[in-house]
Amino acid sequence: MSHPPSSRSARLIDRILIPVIVASIGALAAGGLHMYLSLPRIAHTTAEKSLSAIERAVTSELHALLDPPADLALINAHIISLHPSLPIEKIHALFLEEIESHPEISIVAAGMEDGTYVEVQRLPQGIRYGYRPAGREGDLTFFPTPSLSPGTELQRVAGYDPRTRPWYTEALDAGTMIWSPPYRLASSDAPAMAVSTPIRLGDRTIGVSTVTIELLHFSRILETLTTPLDIRCYLFDDSHHLLAAAPALPPYRLLAPLDSREGSGTPSRDDSLTRHHPETITLTELDGIPVYLQEHLLTSRSTSFHLLTAVPRDSLTAPFRRAQLAALLTILILMVVVVVIALFSSRNIARHFDLLTHHTRVLRLQEAIPADLLTLSRRTDELGEISRALIDLKQRLDQQHEEVLQHLAARELLLKEIDHRVKNNLQTMVSILTLEMETLPSGRAKDTLHLIRQLLHTIALVHDMAYTQPSLTSIDLAQLFDHIVSLYKTTGLSLYYHPSASPHVPLASAIPYGILLSYFLEALRSYASPSDPSTLELLSHEEGYILTMRAVFSPSREVEFKKRILGSLLVKGLLPQLGGQVVFTRTPLSPRKVELETRIPFSAFEWSTDRDCNIEC
Repeated sequence: MSHPPSSRSARLIDRILIPVIVASIGALAAGGLHMYLSLPRIAHTTAEKSLSAIERAVTSELHALLDPPADLALINAHIISLHPSLPIEKIHALFLEEIESHPEISIVAAGMEDGTYVEVQRLPQGIRYGYRPAGREGDLTFFPTPSLSPGTELQRVAGYDPRTRPWYTEALDAGTMIWSPPYRLASSDAPAMAVSTPIRLGDRTIGVSTVTIELLHFSRILETLTTPLDIRCYLFDDSHHLLAAAPALPPYRLLAPLDSREGSGTPSRDDSLTRHHPETITLTELDGIPVYLQEHLLTSRSTSFHLLTAVPRDSLTAPFRRAQLAALLTILILMVVVVVIALFSSRNIARHFDLLTHHTRVLRLQEAIPADLLTLSRRTDELGEISRALIDLKQRLDQQHEEVLQHLAARELLLKEIDHRVKNNLQTMVSILTLEMETLPSGRAKDTLHLIRQLLHTIALVHDMAYTQPSLTSIDLAQLFDHIVSLYKTTGLSLYYHPSASPHVPLASAIPYGILLSYFLEALRSYASPSDPSTLELLSHEEGYILTMRAVFSPSREVEFKKRILGSLLVKGLLPQLGGQVVFTRTPLSPRKVELETRIPFSAFEWSTDRDCNIEC
């Protein structure tokens, strides 16, 4: 028995339309509830990513801060062990050069088993020497350096014995490199830490080498971290002494599980914190504020540090709460729209449903389903399979891309570490040659050692720039030449350097270019007139770059200078390798002034697709 149209419409509303409305409302409500329940998980994931990024940045900066003092302590211990009877003046000169080249270092010192103590210390007024002679009793006396401000009071420390100091005794007991707990410097009352290593002569320990840095450098590491979230950072040493905090410490109350003590107060270097699930995110309270807390263990050269990072939960959830509120309002509006449409369109929907049922029945009776619809269905299935295959291919390509990025990052870290080690070894060789030159009289042997030392120093500069610059494949030639010129100015050479171009050369060509310039400047130092300043220019040319040196010579010295340059096997070997050439010209207005031009072709430099874009890079 068939139903009239009105009965079919009522059945449609009762059995289909009303359940659809209820199901839609339930689905929208379930979506809103899911968003609300997912908020803590989203906040936890965001906190984990942010705090892990902070940990990686602090680890990198911490290695850059702590590795140079540790390297210098080892180098000084090695040099003193090779020359145990080295004069105090030479040790002072070596320590002064190290502290001037590393502004983060406050004290470079060494104490010997006979009570001898040598020190170079950085003060706000400049740098001073310190010396305590051997013996059971003695005073530590200070002497000024040229950089110390006039009128600075030089105090004398009575009864100072390095053998009783903690940095000496602890390194002696440990038998290896150690970092001391934080302490305050007697000269400035600034908090500091010292790295100490024993000085060994064979199987016997003859003293301790130490390097001190102030804790303000740790604070600068934390203060330079930029993040859109309100993240607090606390850095402790392995004995739970507070070293740095960012931002400046507020009167926070440390509650469980961070602190097992009762009471409140600002964390200090004497606070002993209870470690709670290291490397995991913990939701706790800090001064009554819910925060996500994480503790990281950072290791560096025989010591470790604890980085405590905290981010307020509200700063993570506030953006998501606003989005959640907007989504809930949208869901309510959609629910109202669905109900209104259902109420005002029920009759029209029922009529169209009856009409659709009638046409479907007619089509079935006539068997008039077109073949095109079947073809379209098959094509739709094929397109779905192709789409799924493309999605799978994209996922595999993304995974391979991530693996390639990880391999490249590991390779870059390895190359930088190799450059760092090579630079340190070359600096050790330069220091040893400097000490050996002091014992030789003036003559050919001493000049040869001086040239070798300058060439080694040049190679060390190239590796240092490769370690510190972001590019692993090229070196800024103008910056390299500026470092080499500055190095020769310390030897008494009067020279003005004017670069008007800044080309980048491949890393494999940077060392030959530096060696050539060092050789030219060494010849210039030996033969040019010392009363007339020389000039050095780096200019761009239509076919490459021109390195021009202008200097004044006496007639005999000019001949010796040209013979030194043109007859050198080093110049003859390197210039053809780089595709360069040397041209001597005489300045018309000044017959005694000679120009030495070194022409370098474009083929020796890096270029992008546009040839002209790198001329001023």
